[in-house]
Amino acid sequence: MKTMTWALAAVASGLAVMTAVALAPAHAAPAPEARLISPADCACRHAVELLNAGRYGEAMPILQRLAEGGDGIAMNDLGYVYEEGLGAPADPAKAVAWFRKSAALGVGAAHLNLAGMYTVGDGVPRDDGEAFRQIQAAADAGDVDGLFALGRAYQHGTGVAVDYAKAMEIYHRAAKGGHATALNQIGFLYQHGLGVSANPTTAYCWYAFATANGYADSARHIAELEAQGQPAPPPGACEVVNRS
Repeated sequence: MKTMTWALAAVASGLAVMTAVALAPAHAAPAPEARLISPADCACRHAVELLNAGRYGEAMPILQRLAEGGDGIAMNDLGYVYEEGLGAPADPAKAVAWFRKSAALGVGAAHLNLAGMYTVGDGVPRDDGEAFRQIQAAADAGDVDGLFALGRAYQHGTGVAVDYAKAMEIYHRAAKGGHATALNQIGFLYQHGLGVSANPTTAYCWYAFATANGYADSARHIAELEAQGQPAPPPGACEVVNRS
């Protein structure tokens, strides 16, 4: 993900109200979404472009050849094709097999994709404990989405005991890695006093950071705070939060 800019001016100028779905701590965390990956230097990049264009019949042989040749990223993307059923019926068992091979080569996205399979029991028995282990492996591999998913697992108690303080610490790490949704979750924890003392002003700031960095759903939480009588933070307040 690109390096984020906090865009603090968005706090003072106000934000448009948009719809959002809050991640309520009482509910299980949703399964991580399946991901294709195609770094600029990846041999599979053309195949991914073909997939995105709906040209599955052309993409599949390329991914198959690269995956069978030992390309870990192509293995992940081939697993994605089988999971989603692109151009052919979905085959969760084959998806899991390719994700495992990719994960064994240290591809963080593959660990996260496996976590999603274990979370819903697709191609494997449902197992929250194994889903958590795969999420942890994705985070350990440096995958920022894996880091965010790890924070979410601690927030919701998916495969691990609920630990809001741990979730907060991990969300901060994900935010520094460029994950805008992590900014929203930091705000959510401050708004509801989960793992920290409730602080609506600080929550407002984090929601503003998230919205300014592309996570528009945070605007709903800002609207909720304003409806409860919370004004926009005074000038300079969010700069202090950003340095904390």
